[in-house]
Amino acid sequence: MKKNICVVFLIFLLPIYLFCNDKYSDKYILDFYFDVLFSKNRDSIFNYTDKYNDFDLSDMDGEWGKKWYESLEPESIKYFFGDNEIGIGEGHYFCYQKVEQKKSNTIYYLGKESELNKQADKYSAIDWSAVRKYDDFILIFVYEGDYLTIYFNEEKDKNILATFCRVTEDTYKEFESLIHYNSCNLRKVTWPRHADGSCDYDGKPKKEGKK
Repeated sequence: MKKNICVVFLIFLLPIYLFCNDKYSDKYILDFYFDVLFSKNRDSIFNYTDKYNDFDLSDMDGEWGKKWYESLEPESIKYFFGDNEIGIGEGHYFCYQKVEQKKSNTIYYLGKESELNKQADKYSAIDWSAVRKYDDFILIFVYEGDYLTIYFNEEKDKNILATFCRVTEDTYKEFESLIHYNSCNLRKVTWPRHADGSCDYDGKPKKEGKK
């Protein structure tokens, strides 16, 4: 009886442990959002993606007449441990059948992808076209300092799906303020750092370019 109680207790604690782990409890947003924030100009977001122009038509709830900066919710990573589900970017949700933890990465073995994911491609700044060539694929999460790079199938440059950065709550609010009101306070921003402690925002902003 005691053994059974211990097993149930451990199963109950596992999601809590995962949620409290920095890799899972921290919020991550697309890396180029920090470039936009650094510029203090919300329209600079179109130097990196054209996708958000679609938000001028309607928001994701179908409310017509909104501008992109009224509708945009920052693309981030979301975990749903009760359903073994992970959300990546805008409207893309995956059920994973198995998770393999390694020293430098986490591998998610995915179940069948929903058609809703493919319909959401046009709203996401992430380019999903390379992934669409495969019926089945895995996602590999590689952590490097505050940066999280997601690969599909293989950990190679050509298989990079997207790069995200860890963001504090205050920084997230300043990015939202920039998008909604074109105003932000950079003194409240915590800039992401690489594993070696370096920061891309100590001097001039990174060169702009579409991703």
